Amino acid sequence: MEKMPLSKLKFQAGSTKIEKLFLLVLFCSILLLYLVAKAFLFIPRSNQLSDNNIIYDYDYDYYEETQIKKLASNPLFEGIDPAVRKKRDGSEYWIYYNKGQDIYRRTSKDGITWGLETMVFPNGIYADVYKDGLTYRMVYSSFGDEAQHLQQIRLSFSYDGLKFREGGVLLEPGKSGEWDERYLADAYEIKIGDTYYLYYGGANRFEEYAIGLAISSTGLPGSYKKQGPVLTKSAFGFDSVSVFDAEVLRYDAGKYIMFYTGYNGEKSQIAYATSVDLIHWTKSSANPLYWISQEWEKDSTYGPNEPAVLIEDGVYRIWYRGNPGGTKNYIGYLVIPQDPITREPASIKQQIP
Repeated sequence: MEKMPLSKLKFQAGSTKIEKLFLLVLFCSILLLYLVAKAFLFIPRSNQLSDNNIIYDYDYDYYEETQIKKLASNPLFEGIDPAVRKKRDGSEYWIYYNKGQDIYRRTSKDGITWGLETMVFPNGIYADVYKDGLTYRMVYSSFGDEAQHLQQIRLSFSYDGLKFREGGVLLEPGKSGEWDERYLADAYEIKIGDTYYLYYGGANRFEEYAIGLAISSTGLPGSYKKQGPVLTKSAFGFDSVSVFDAEVLRYDAGKYIMFYTGYNGEKSQIAYATSVDLIHWTKSSANPLYWISQEWEKDSTYGPNEPAVLIEDGVYRIWYRGNPGGTKNYIGYLVIPQDPITREPASIKQQIP
C-alpha cells in the first residue's frame, strides 16, 4: 500500500485545524448576535417608557383633560413618605419608606411591582437616600427633646443600601422666634458638583410651615449653613396654610424643579416650582398638578402628598402617599408627560371643585 507523502499529511492536518477554528469563530459570532438581539429587541428595558414598554403593560386610569395616568391597581402597598432611586446600571429600583417610626426598603425591576420589604433603619422618619461616591447617604428626621415634635435632621450611611450606620446631627431647630424653631422634617438632599443642598420642612411655634435650605461643601455634621425659607405659603389658594415635602430634580440644562405639597387647611395637593440657582423658586401657574380621583386616596387631609419623582424618557414618574380615610396610609403611582418644549409637567390646570 502506497504511503501518503508526509507533506500532504501535514497539509490535511493544518486544513482540519483551520476548519475547526473557522467553525468556532462562526459559532461565537452567531451567539454574540443572538445575545445582542435578545437584549435590545426582545427584552423591554426598564429605563424606557414608550407605550410598548413593560411599564405600560399595566392598566392605568387615564385622565385625558390632564394627561395624567394613574395606576388602576393603586395603591402599591402600605407606607408613607416614599423615596425612590434607580441604580446607576439601570437594573433595579429601590424605594425607601416609613411604617411607624422605622424605615423600610423594597426593590423592583420596573418601579411598579415591588418585592418584599426589609427594615433598614429603626427610629427614623421622612428619609431620603441617594448614592454619594462609594456610600449611600440617608438624611432623615428624628425626635429631639420633645416627643411630639420632630426636631433634628440626622445623617446615616451605608455601603450596600441596606445596613445603615448613624452619622450624626446635620440640623437643629432654630433659635426662639426663628421660622424653624419648633419643627424639622421632610429632608431631601441633592448634590451638585461638590455642594450639598439640604431641603427640609420647618415650622415656628405657631405651626406655620415652610420649606428651608441648608448648604454644605462637605456634607458632614456641623458644616451646614442655613439659608432660611426658600418656599413659603401663598396668600390664598391650595397652599395658603403650609408647604412641605420638597423633592428637587434637574429637569433641563441648568434648570431645577421642586415638587412639593401644598395645604389649605382642608386638602393636601401636589404642586411644583422651578429655579435656576436652587435658592430662588417660582411656583407654577399650573398648580396644583392633580386632585383626588381614586378611592384609596379620598381622604384629602392626608393625601395626596409626599411625592417621590424620577424623570425617565420624557415622563415624570411619581410615587406618592394617599389615605382612604382610616389609620392606614398607602403609596400609589402615576405618570405625567414632560412638555416637549418647556420640559415641565404637561398636566393642564384644572379648578378644584
